[in-house]
Amino acid sequence: MKITIRLILACSLIAVNLPALNAQWIPLNSGTTQTLTGIHMLNTDYGAAVGRNGTVLLTADNGNNWTNIGNVTLTDLRSVLVLGIDTILVAEDDFYFGKIYLTIDGGGQWEEVANGAALALGGSRAFALSSQYVAYSDNGGASWDPTNILLGGTTLPDQLHFPTPQTGYVFANISGFATYSNYSYRSADSGLSWQPLFTFDFPNAGAYTAAYFVNADTGYFFMNQYLGFLPGPVNQLVKTSGYYYDNSDGVNSWRFNAEIVNPNVPALINDAFFEDEVRGYAAGENGALYVTADGGASWEPDHLANTPLNAIAGVDNRAAFVVGNNGVILRNSLITDIPNSPSPSPSLSLYPNPTSGQLIIEGLEMEKISRLSICNSAGSIIRKWTWDESKEIDVRNLPSGLYYLTVWHDPGNQWQGKFVVADK
Repeated sequence: MKITIRLILACSLIAVNLPALNAQWIPLNSGTTQTLTGIHMLNTDYGAAVGRNGTVLLTADNGNNWTNIGNVTLTDLRSVLVLGIDTILVAEDDFYFGKIYLTIDGGGQWEEVANGAALALGGSRAFALSSQYVAYSDNGGASWDPTNILLGGTTLPDQLHFPTPQTGYVFANISGFATYSNYSYRSADSGLSWQPLFTFDFPNAGAYTAAYFVNADTGYFFMNQYLGFLPGPVNQLVKTSGYYYDNSDGVNSWRFNAEIVNPNVPALINDAFFEDEVRGYAAGENGALYVTADGGASWEPDHLANTPLNAIAGVDNRAAFVVGNNGVILRNSLITDIPNSPSPSPSLSLYPNPTSGQLIIEGLEMEKISRLSICNSAGSIIRKWTWDESKEIDVRNLPSGLYYLTVWHDPGNQWQGKFVVADK
């Protein structure tokens, strides 16, 4: 199935002499009030977020502007994976019947390619998780092969995570007679085969709500003591380490050491991101984004969104973006490559962005523009010219990638914006 839509993304130019923002977590204008459930960033600039009613948001400028490139489906979306400029996978929020769609032109066309509800990247390999199996793709999501894992039954899968290209985890719960309990899996061969974690190594029968591994053998599980089939008031953080495979009779599972590092986490946690074994972030169902600086022993609110927070995306091993209900998107002010995190100018725009041909500039008093220049992502000037009153800039000869346009505007103002040249 293919669905054709039109992509027009406005990219605001930025005044480099505006004051810095002081807040660590900056609320961004997502342009939607839909609940957002997943986010993935290719780099600090280019990424996508997904959510209810088929919402797919794309940014090419560090989250300053988001464009809805959805309409691939009216079904709620759960997960997104950005494999490259214009190459994006999205998954419906249904582990039993959910479909995965692929675009290779930034949302212009979408094609159904697999089934599943959770997506992850392990090295250069893409993975998809459904209620029955884990599948992988080595060709950018165009085709998929199943692995040896067979879930089904009462196993309730939730998330995939690869702390290294060789080691991956499937986080899941199992439905018992009266409640849920953690029942997860691990792969040590780049996701081709999977074996269960020995569930009795956990300190109790709590259910998983979020997890994150800082390396192949050190991971954090947020656990909830369910009351029946509903979350209870007790939330704990369990640190696991020292994984080894036990092939003795009756085990045939991954064994590990486990300790409760926090017996009373302040909220039900929907997602987590640890930068190392000391500093981590947790997205709360209560709308708080929590931070720890002591390996999870204590947590303090780092931002209050007043609506449930659902997913955290990292860039270069740092917590970078958070999404939640009501279209909430937060950005860590430390994640930016523009000096002093300047505010966008509402009167300037570059479009279409990404582009493979003409780039159109609009806004300001155009007659006061004196000169322009284009730099590549390394900061080298590759083109400069005086203003000739043409709104169109020909970028057809530029290789695909990220570029910076600098505009000098009388009397003495200087503006900078980003644009992406797409694969031709």
